[in-house]
Amino acid sequence: MCACKAIGEIVKSGMNAFNDGNHTEALERLNEALTEASRVGSPIHQAKIRSNMALVQRMRGDVRSARRNYELALENVAMRLGADNPLYQRIRHNLDSLL
Repeated sequence: MCACKAIGEIVKSGMNAFNDGNHTEALERLNEALTEASRVGSPIHQAKIRSNMALVQRMRGDVRSARRNYELALENVAMRLGADNPLYQRIRHNLDSLL
């Protein structure tokens, strides 16, 4: 299985855990996916994973951690795709909704 597909499967299991209300397991799986995305050098995967992590953290009431993950996700997207990209704009909107 290619690395990107494996990362996608880990993210999917993390978000399934989130949808089931298991936020701790969701964050564990997303952290695992983030480690893999970092290992293979995929900043866009990292950004998407961090955005998902921020969603989970926000729902847990951990706004500070959510804000930090949104900020790091924005850095990853800006570095690779620029700030005019729809992904950047979506993450920016999510960050702004925390303020």
